[in-house]
Amino acid sequence: MACLLRGLLAMLRPPLFLCALLGLGGCTASRPPLTTPRPVTLRFLQSPYADYLFFLFYRDTERVPALESVPLGDVPTLDSLIALPEMVASSQIERYEDIFTLLTPYQSLSGRVALKPVPRILAYSEDLPSYEALHHIVTLGQGAFPAFLKIWREQVLPEEERTLRVWREQAEQCAPMERLQTLTRLRFPSDSLDVASLLFHPSGSANYSPPGVYSSTFPIPNLPWTLGHEATHLLVDVHVGANWQRFPSAPEAIQRAEAAGLKAGDLEEALSLLMQVKLAQACGTKPLDYRISARFEAGDPKRTLLEALEQDWEAYLGSPHRWPTVVDYLVSQALAVLPR
Repeated sequence: MACLLRGLLAMLRPPLFLCALLGLGGCTASRPPLTTPRPVTLRFLQSPYADYLFFLFYRDTERVPALESVPLGDVPTLDSLIALPEMVASSQIERYEDIFTLLTPYQSLSGRVALKPVPRILAYSEDLPSYEALHHIVTLGQGAFPAFLKIWREQVLPEEERTLRVWREQAEQCAPMERLQTLTRLRFPSDSLDVASLLFHPSGSANYSPPGVYSSTFPIPNLPWTLGHEATHLLVDVHVGANWQRFPSAPEAIQRAEAAGLKAGDLEEALSLLMQVKLAQACGTKPLDYRISARFEAGDPKRTLLEALEQDWEAYLGSPHRWPTVVDYLVSQALAVLPR
C-alpha cells in the first residue's frame, strides 16, 4: 500500500510540502520543466518578542550595550541554537504569554527536524535542549521583557525598519524570488515567504512552516544576498524542496565529498553560497567580479568546488539541456573536481 501511495503521488506531482507532511522524505527528486517561475509573495516582518528570545537565550550585548542593564540576573542561557525565535517572528504574537503556546513542539523532541503535524526545523544544533529547560528560561525571562522592550524601541526598531525599507525597495526593483527560480531552474515550493529582520539573529536561517527566511541586520542591507542563500536551502531541501540528494549521481558526489573530509551539507552550503552571490549580482547589489571562493583557504575542497562553480557559471546558464537545474550543475562540478 505504501508503494502504491508513493506511485500515485509521483504521478500527481504533489507539492513537496505535502510530501514532507506525509512522511515521504521529499518523494522524488524534483526535475521540473523550464516554466514561468512561481510568483512568491514576500511578507516582511519584525518582532520584539523574537529579538528578546535571541537575547534571552544567548545574551549578546555587543551591538546594543544598553541591554546589559536588563535585569536577567541568574536566568540561564542556552548552548544550542533553536528555531523558537523564528516561530515567534512568523506568528507575529502580541503578548509574551503566547510564546508558551509556541513551545509545544519542543515537548516531544525526537530530532532537530519535525515533519508532523507540519514540517519544521526546531533546532540548528544536534544537542537539543529539553522542553523543561526552555519553559524555565522563558518563564524566568518574562519579568525583564518590559526593560528590554524600551531599549528595543529606541535602539533596535529603527535599524530593523531601515533594513526592511531597503529590502522592500530591492524586492520591487528586482523580484528576487522569481529571478532565483530562473537562475536555478527550480520551482520554489511555496507561493509565500516570510522575510524577517531580526537584529539579534546570529546570521541568517530558513525554516519550513510557514516558509521563512530570518536574518540579522547589516550595515548595507542586501535582500538578494540574503534570499540567494537562505531560499536556495529551501529550494533544494531534502524535506520540503527538490531533495537534491536524490538527483542522479548525487549519492556519488556525496561520497566524493565525504572522502575529501566534507559532508552532504557542505555541498548544499556551497550551492547556497554560490547563489547568494549570483542572485545579488543579477540584481545589481554585488559587483560582477566578486568571488566568494576567495573566502576559503587554498587547498580547501570547499574552495575548489566553489571555484569550479564560479568558473563555469556562464556555461551553466547557456546549457539547460546539459544541466537541467542548478542541482545537476552542482553534482556535475563536484564529480569533476573532488577526488575519487
